[in-house]
Amino acid sequence: MSERPLGWVFLLATTLLLANCDWDPAHDHILDPDNPQSRPFGSLRLTVLTLDQHPVNNAYAQIKEVGRFGTTDTSGVVCFYDLPEGEWWVVAYRNSVPDTVYAPDSVQVTIRHFTRTDTNLQLDAVPSFINVTVNSITQAVNIDSNYIYARLTARVFDPDGITDLDRVEWKLRDLRNNILMHDTLDHYDPDSAYWWEEIPSGEFPGGNLINTFTTPFIFESYDHAGNSSQSTAYLARIIYRPPELRAVVQSGPKPTLRWNYSWSLEFPVPESFYYLVSIYEVPSETLVYRRQLIPDGSGEISHTVEDSLEIAGTYRWDVWVFDLFGNNARSLRNGFVVG
Repeated sequence: MSERPLGWVFLLATTLLLANCDWDPAHDHILDPDNPQSRPFGSLRLTVLTLDQHPVNNAYAQIKEVGRFGTTDTSGVVCFYDLPEGEWWVVAYRNSVPDTVYAPDSVQVTIRHFTRTDTNLQLDAVPSFINVTVNSITQAVNIDSNYIYARLTARVFDPDGITDLDRVEWKLRDLRNNILMHDTLDHYDPDSAYWWEEIPSGEFPGGNLINTFTTPFIFESYDHAGNSSQSTAYLARIIYRPPELRAVVQSGPKPTLRWNYSWSLEFPVPESFYYLVSIYEVPSETLVYRRQLIPDGSGEISHTVEDSLEIAGTYRWDVWVFDLFGNNARSLRNGFVVG
């Protein structure tokens, strides 16, 4: 038999054998188009901005599905390279206290091979507390009784310039984290950005404001999107005794005001409080005179009005005692006449 027919037989047998095999090569050659490492990639340029179009520096951005993350530069830009083709969600936020905190937001991007995708993402700044306070206020009702209440204040602003504040809440919790009291600050002054509320002493746990000592007042501010921030304040003191006014020594338009105060029953040293003297016109109740006075340690105090009360008529006056934390007590109001 010749060699030529044998060659054809071998070739035919090999062809039939391969046709019946399920052969799947490794595709590991770099030039193999089915090798994942040989596929081209796309890129993403993300710009993170505030609601009023300012760049957000040091914001964290992440494409979770492909395990990529980065932070923005001073231009608010972060770039991702060698991204596989597809549709991916990009999340960005900034939580770098004490800088402004920005709530997370996301955007879906489409990545194409050999293409750079550009997109923007605007972040809403979380409301920020400037300060929060809890103060006790004592007001003399008559010679024998006083009215005590707490004044809760919170000053809040929206750092990104787009004011969308919704509300400020406060709560008291016990040691087991149970909520004892929870309410909103119902009053708001847009000019000063202050929220406040006044609560009588009897409405607090045990029927007395003093039971809140060492208990944190927790404040939470919310914007319309539901983003929130938190701050805490404590009650430092209740001043139980207001000053007791004495008769005015009338001396024309510059009368001498007199009062008694047993300060040693409330304060360790005179340097820990001060007086605030106020005079009002009657009947308009217009404030016409106010002075802050540093106590000298005596229990009997007098103050001569420095500015003339040039309009003849009836006036009313009172004296407040303030400690260094803003807690205060107000005397009864007495009257005098300038002829």
